[in-house]
Amino acid sequence: MDTTAQHRLRAHLVSGSIERTEAQPVPYSVDVAAAPNPDISTPELGPVMQLRVVQWPEDPEREREVMKSFVPNASALRQAVIGAQGGQVYDFLYPEEAPNWGIRIEGADGAVMLRRLDPSSRIAADDAFALEAADVPALLIHLQTARRELREARSEFFSDGDSETSDGQPTGESNLR
Repeated sequence: MDTTAQHRLRAHLVSGSIERTEAQPVPYSVDVAAAPNPDISTPELGPVMQLRVVQWPEDPEREREVMKSFVPNASALRQAVIGAQGGQVYDFLYPEEAPNWGIRIEGADGAVMLRRLDPSSRIAADDAFALEAADVPALLIHLQTARRELREARSEFFSDGDSETSDGQPTGESNLR
């Protein structure tokens, strides 16, 4: 699965423990993309939506992932972005049973904030990134496109090679018992 077709929007660091030693402001982006399911205990889910914040997104040599989480239900992610503008708070932990990744989405003055969420304590960390209110419509468009890509990735994942039928099993596993 090609996760290079990520949909990126600029973000800025609002607060946190990330070093601020650069002379120039450090660029950040929020990426959304269909991604392989990292949870080996639930491969039947197929691909999931990945949401992450990246530092130095335009410089492959310096690019660094700052935070991420995975969301099986892409519609829930879209609803969280819309709800955050109204002041609601949404926590995304993945996988649900034994989370390794977490992000909190909340609103502040019309902006959408992303905070690192500690998977064990479920407490939001200081690291917070904001998408300006003017960028939220673009994020919703990126999410819509990424949702379509997720549907295509899932269709391919669950396909048994025959475009007319699907047995609902991951590719290559339809004949295993």
